Amino acid sequence: MLEPLQASGAAVAPLSLEELTWRSLADANIGAAYWDLETGSIDVNGVMESTLGLPNSNHRVGIQRFYKTIYQEDRLRLRHSVHNFIRQASADPLELHFRVKNSGGHL
Repeated sequence: MLEPLQASGAAVAPLSLEELTWRSLADANIGAAYWDLETGSIDVNGVMESTLGLPNSNHRVGIQRFYKTIYQEDRLRLRHSVHNFIRQASADPLELHFRVKNSGGHL
């Protein structure tokens, strides 16, 4: 049986699979986002937050703000892909590739 990790004599709660995955992606410098369809908010890890140029977003942004960060030529394709994915009600993860402009205006 695995025992909880000890930090300074206090037990540390184990991470959930979601938390472990989220941290692993960030540690591997991979940006990730989770869109909550009920609230319309998108949780982004620190890598994605930095890539999208979203300082001080507390790792949560609205869909409109998220779309504004996407390079204009990719925006419509991205919207259609997301719309079709939701319409199909797929349980699979959605992986999309798109470009963003950094704060200096470069792709």
